[in-house]
Amino acid sequence: MTIVLEGRAPAGADEADVDGVEVVHAAGEGDDTIAAIAEANRDVVVVTADRELAERVRAANAEVVGPSWLLDQLVDSTCRPKPEPWDEDGPAPGGRGRSP
Repeated sequence: MTIVLEGRAPAGADEADVDGVEVVHAAGEGDDTIAAIAEANRDVVVVTADRELAERVRAANAEVVGPSWLLDQLVDSTCRPKPEPWDEDGPAPGGRGRSP
């Protein structure tokens, strides 16, 4: 995941790559940096609600999704209850497995 910061936002975070999250400071406009990343890496997914940026990214043959998609991904990965343990007869009582 790459996060692009522009304007005053870079003051809040150093450029780094930590645990799969890369922080990039835009030298100029953030949209230009995002479009350049999309052009260089066709397999990226850009999250934006900006229609002009979305057009630029699609022109680079990269995928564009809206902010609600990202929110759904974050909620699903952090709030989804863990599935109950199963054995061949179905859910185990108390989640601990079945006694013979």
